[in-house]
Amino acid sequence: LFRSPHMHAYLRWLEAQVRNVVGPVMPTFVNTFESKVPSALPEWAMGNWYQSDAYAIGEHDRAELAFATATLRTQNRGPLAYSEFQAGWLAGPADPMPRAADPSNTALALGEIAGWGIKGLIDFPLQDTLAPFGWEAPFSNALYAWDAALTIDRLPGSRWGTTARLVRQLAFYGAALADAHRVADLALLYDGRTDPYAAASRLKQSLAMCRTAGITCDAIDPLAVSDARLASFRAVVVPAGTYPALAARLGRLHVPAIPSVAAFSGPKHATGVTVLRGAHGTFVVVENWSNSAVRYDATSLGLPAAAAAAIAPFSLASRDARIVAVGADLTFLSARYSPGDRITSSCPITAKVADEAVRFGVDQYDDALLHTFRDGSMCEVTARFGSRVRHWNLSSIQSLAPAPDAEVEARLFTIGGTFARVPYLHLAPKAQIRNVHVDDSRPPGIDAYRADVFEDGEQDVVLQNDRVIAIAAPAGGGRVVAFGEYAPRDTGPPTFLSSMFDATGALRDDVAIQPPPSMTDRIAKYTHDYPAGTFNRAYATCTFHSERGAGAYLWYDAPDVAPSGGRFEKLIMLASRNDRLIVDERFTPSEPAPAQRAVSLSAISTFRPATEQGYVVAGPDRLPIGRPSEIDPRSGGVTLESASAGDARVSVAWRPDDVTAASWTPTQSNGTIRLAFAPGGWRRVTYAFRTFASADTARGFGEAERAWVAANRPPSSENGEVAKWYTQSPQKRPSESSCGFESHLPQ
Repeated sequence: LFRSPHMHAYLRWLEAQVRNVVGPVMPTFVNTFESKVPSALPEWAMGNWYQSDAYAIGEHDRAELAFATATLRTQNRGPLAYSEFQAGWLAGPADPMPRAADPSNTALALGEIAGWGIKGLIDFPLQDTLAPFGWEAPFSNALYAWDAALTIDRLPGSRWGTTARLVRQLAFYGAALADAHRVADLALLYDGRTDPYAAASRLKQSLAMCRTAGITCDAIDPLAVSDARLASFRAVVVPAGTYPALAARLGRLHVPAIPSVAAFSGPKHATGVTVLRGAHGTFVVVENWSNSAVRYDATSLGLPAAAAAAIAPFSLASRDARIVAVGADLTFLSARYSPGDRITSSCPITAKVADEAVRFGVDQYDDALLHTFRDGSMCEVTARFGSRVRHWNLSSIQSLAPAPDAEVEARLFTIGGTFARVPYLHLAPKAQIRNVHVDDSRPPGIDAYRADVFEDGEQDVVLQNDRVIAIAAPAGGGRVVAFGEYAPRDTGPPTFLSSMFDATGALRDDVAIQPPPSMTDRIAKYTHDYPAGTFNRAYATCTFHSERGAGAYLWYDAPDVAPSGGRFEKLIMLASRNDRLIVDERFTPSEPAPAQRAVSLSAISTFRPATEQGYVVAGPDRLPIGRPSEIDPRSGGVTLESASAGDARVSVAWRPDDVTAASWTPTQSNGTIRLAFAPGGWRRVTYAFRTFASADTARGFGEAERAWVAANRPPSSENGEVAKWYTQSPQKRPSESSCGFESHLPQ
């Protein structure tokens, strides 16, 4: 970008547009460290970092994070900050469960950038969220899940303990940390102007040598660094014969220029230790990337003798990080303290209570930290209040809140407790929404109505009888996103006990012949790895019911379906006093297209196929549930059998002549049934699931479902049913209360 004058002009134009709205004071930035020369950007450059696909990050991720942060430090336009940071990865196209990642990754990565002197950070995201159905793109997955610190229903997730522990340190010490700077003994050159890849390789290699040798290093741009910053180093690595002007500047500043990291003879410290020093305190960031606990003392921390004497030896658990404060100015951090009050602590901060007292010690919700302290590890807190010095050793599962005017409260945590049972709706194995807003005032029995179930402003379709509830999202392609049993109504709002589908959804409409991908789409690999279909388009809908059952009709005219557009239609129905979801689907091309046909994709969430020991049963075939499978459509359906989750059975059944191709594709938390329909007319598929007392009682479940479909075919398109005239013109469409598809309900 440093050689792109048009890009520079474009960035300045963007800044001008922002300034017209926010004024001249608000800082502006670009989100990149990949400009190769951050110091040459016309804007402040923030960073972004996401871990690799490893479950537990190691030296590769550490090296990449260190390199990204070091290059950001070569700029002069703004403080070191990350606008996107996440030690994990989001859920994929057809799987609402994010890729598994060790929670310790967050502590290690936060510790790494804290040691570089980070001044701003956005944990992206801090909480898993649910996008309104129909707005997610390019994936058909409304659950925006990252295995974040907070779950979708605002409960602590697996990453909560490690995230909270480091963020609390940053929050309490923040003002003093913002004033502190990384104490680096050796400067490394980074200049991406001529050969950025070679420059990157050299910097990564040098940073690795610094870590191994216990040397705190930093990166500078040789053409943009100031004299003041050069003078802060003990030495600067300048390869022989390079940058003569820089070498001359170093000579005038009396800073040695050395040829390599190996030539440095200055102070050393333990691996993973960095000192930050400022006017309001000294801080030591300690990272333990090993798989066993490490004990640190004053010598290993690399502190001056006077400061080191205040720190007693302490242990740090494996794959963890901590910020140790040495003489932090409490008055600068909180108004409740008096001038001269200071604190030195090797203990993590566990909470900030209402009166602004800060609690040190162990967090009762942090399993990793509890385990470490139970193993006999300890930490210490020393506080100076005026002329009085107080000292505490913490071990086991104790915590305390140092106060200048009262005895310190020491607390021993008790582990355990119960959580109230609340209504919820499963959207993934690790995601559930509380207080689902369906209409619980309706009496038991068959019903079909509209409700804003997910509080996103859209009227979803709710079908229910006295046994099951199905929820469809017309604004999200008419997908069914929940279908399950629920608790009796006299217990309050419905409590979903199980769900056959998840946030990816069932009945996602698609076609067999896809349009060719755009040749100019620069993000094609992200948008075309999953068929587009109509999963996120708004369908029109109406509901109907009778004494036999209830249902909803949904339709959408798709002008971009090859070759000349077409209409998707589907009816979702529940019969009275039955737990079977009945679906009739039809696709009508705008012009004759013999090769084009409808495809339906349904994510089945009852099992976790990647780990489940079970089978996909289709006729005589009995295939492992964790492997992709082609299914013979002539079998008339498929039964999914779980071998470890009780005797659970899922049935997807159809008439053999209605389906021309079928397949099963598993992911880590669900699996997708893909059905290609024969052209013309209505095609019926049923979905049902049940848990049986034993395999013997489960026998025959799938056969019975397939027999039911064979005996209860949908009305034909030529028998004078209301659907024939219903779709002729918008003016003839009946009202919401008279949808007119009762003929599809089974007798």
